[in-house]
Amino acid sequence: MCYATHPDTGVNDITIHRLCIQGKDELSIFFTPGARHIGAMAERAEELGQRLPISISIGVDPAIEIGSCFEPPTTPLGYDELAVAGALRGEPVELVQCLTVNQKAIANAEYVIEGEVIPNVRVQEDQNSHTGYAMPEFPGYTGPASSECWLIKVKAVTHRENPIMQTCIGPSEEHVSMAGIPTEASI
Repeated sequence: MCYATHPDTGVNDITIHRLCIQGKDELSIFFTPGARHIGAMAERAEELGQRLPISISIGVDPAIEIGSCFEPPTTPLGYDELAVAGALRGEPVELVQCLTVNQKAIANAEYVIEGEVIPNVRVQEDQNSHTGYAMPEFPGYTGPASSECWLIKVKAVTHRENPIMQTCIGPSEEHVSMAGIPTEASI
């Protein structure tokens, strides 16, 4: 789950994005143009010449994963997707302050990657493999690698004691359900 705050409004957002390790302290992130709030936040930070502080929470409960998949028009910019997760859980989602960037992270995450989205830098998603493809998508196909991925400079990685690596890699029934429930709500 990627978590960021809009540089002008202070509005927070949590969404799932395709990430790829590019180096020892660099990740690429793919923002579907016009589809996700954090992409709009990165664009605004870039217009302001600022880095966008971001946290990536890995290994969170299913309600948070489902809440993070909601997108416009169901959840317009400014809507708190963590409220959806809190409603599903029956209690608010607890956040903690990151150690190295001015950002929050999911308190019960197994791992948290703290970093900054760098303005005016785009990278080739498959720059290390040169396959021409990205990771498998939830409908079952492997899409082309993007040459327009933004770059995250990693500042810190923290984790729980004896963390469990949990993630969702498509295509899988889990991935389809995570995307399908919010899509049904939009329809």
